[in-house]
Amino acid sequence: MSDTTEAVTSTALGLLRAAGAAGAGERRVGDAVLDVLHTDPAVCASAWDVVEPLDGRVRTVCARGYRSTISAFLRSPAFLVDDDGYRLLREQPDHPARSWSDVDGYETGPSVTRVFRPGGYTGGATVRLTTPGGRYVGNVHLSTAGGCSPGPGLVAALNLAAGTLATLLDPTRRLEAVADGLVDGTRPGDARAALLGPGGDVAPLPGRAAPPRLVLTAAAVARPGTYRVVLEARWHLVRLVPVSAGVLVLVTEEDLPAGVSARELDVLTHVAQGLTNRATARRLGIAERTVAHHLERVTAKLGATSRAAVAAVAVAEGLRRLPPG
Repeated sequence: MSDTTEAVTSTALGLLRAAGAAGAGERRVGDAVLDVLHTDPAVCASAWDVVEPLDGRVRTVCARGYRSTISAFLRSPAFLVDDDGYRLLREQPDHPARSWSDVDGYETGPSVTRVFRPGGYTGGATVRLTTPGGRYVGNVHLSTAGGCSPGPGLVAALNLAAGTLATLLDPTRRLEAVADGLVDGTRPGDARAALLGPGGDVAPLPGRAAPPRLVLTAAAVARPGTYRVVLEARWHLVRLVPVSAGVLVLVTEEDLPAGVSARELDVLTHVAQGLTNRATARRLGIAERTVAHHLERVTAKLGATSRAAVAAVAVAEGLRRLPPG
């Protein structure tokens, strides 16, 4: 590609447009970013790796032209810790993209002599993706062959776009979009949210407060769905949304609807579990007749016509208490 300021800016904007493609899945976004890189005819291989927010594992979203051994090397400590060029990317975040020629002696170092050159590559570059807030979210790699090297214009475009590119490619960004969609119309910025992993690890979403520990503890054992909980003497809605990396936990302040009382919520919680009035009465320590009375009242409030219908409404509307953790 051309090294002029106009060409560098155009390539940088192309990368940002690709990364910000609305409504696209992760793989489609990655392919769009790699498409821009491959407009440079010298580029014969590329990859986008992300850092999983829960465990820090580096995962390849998409790659072109690399054999599996090369992709594995780019995700390994041998590159991310020991490589001289990548060390400079970590230590000098103001210069997030570098090619082989930007690192003194790089072409005689172990990454090139033991991995890249035997793999058929004669040049390469990496951009370390770090958000403006300082969070490391992944890497974009590219390689060239046939005696070619990445042009300085392409590396300059990667440096220009890196900060915004990192924000757009941040794996938690799509979770933020899910959270915003779920709380539409209820002051999205006030929602507390976090990603909960299968092992109980918690990753906060940027710009949001994390849910209280008691909610996260309960969420670790509860089934996905919508629940109610009292926090700081106020009712809150808790949504547990399954996502690829775990469960998105979203908490918003919201009163009980339709005049439902706290005791009626207790009854609905057990009805939604399929318990009989007698079993519910034992659980709550009240008379079976009292359970029947509460159920009759809340069924009318919700406009339901049967026990099955009121149970379905309870599940759909989150009219059940968050189970204890």
